[in-house]
Amino acid sequence: GMESWQADPALAIQIDRCTAHGLAPPIPVRSAPLGEAKPSRSGYPLTARLGFRARRLAAQARMAGRALRRGAVRMAVPVAEDLEG
Repeated sequence: GMESWQADPALAIQIDRCTAHGLAPPIPVRSAPLGEAKPSRSGYPLTARLGFRARRLAAQARMAGRALRRGAVRMAVPVAEDLEG
């Protein structure tokens, strides 16, 4: 069968999120999505918006089903401190 993997905590973060996590970004960045206004949803028909919500909920339900399925195993895997060496 298929296997799903997820690191917790995440092994990497986006550079524009360094400051939010108390880290100094290695290069100066200005994230455009954070500084721009979000587009209005009114331009999308109701059927498209409901379709998106339905797909999102179905994906969340699949993830919950995998996590709760009998035989699902959580495994702690140690991560090396220095991955560049």
